Amino acid sequence: MVLYVTLIIALVNDFFFLLPVSLPFKLRDVALGLIILGLVWRIFLTRDDLSKFSNVFTALLVAFLLMVLAHVALAAFYYGQSVKDGLIYSRTYFYYLSFFLILLLFKDIKQYITLFNVLSVICVFIFAAALLDYNGIKMFYGQFSDNTSFRGGVERGEVTGMDVFSMV
Repeated sequence: MVLYVTLIIALVNDFFFLLPVSLPFKLRDVALGLIILGLVWRIFLTRDDLSKFSNVFTALLVAFLLMVLAHVALAAFYYGQSVKDGLIYSRTYFYYLSFFLILLLFKDIKQYITLFNVLSVICVFIFAAALLDYNGIKMFYGQFSDNTSFRGGVERGEVTGMDVFSMV
């Protein structure tokens, strides 16, 4: 299960832009599909115990996702935007569903520790790749192929996967 969640995290981050190929679809959409399939599998097919969801954070996350759906409905009602387009534009918020998937997949603290250890190794690898890329050895492709930006007259190095860095 740790490998499944790690795959989802890598897909959400476009494999950290390490792949030199361009695909006709977005890897983030594949990740969202895996999250939804995992939730359907764990809730409906294996009939997992849902008592893990009885906490305040779950209620806040559900309220947030309901507000996103309400905004999609309001945009359709007031501005004539199709519901499909509204869901497509707001799909990044549905990555928060992975919280429920992780709660269902991991049974004990050892699996959480294993996940964070794997993510720590990935972060060290990405940081080393960013150092190599910054020094002229091409490591990143796509959005991060030019790994620097100028802001306020200062050249700044950009590193992919910052959400994983901050999570670990």
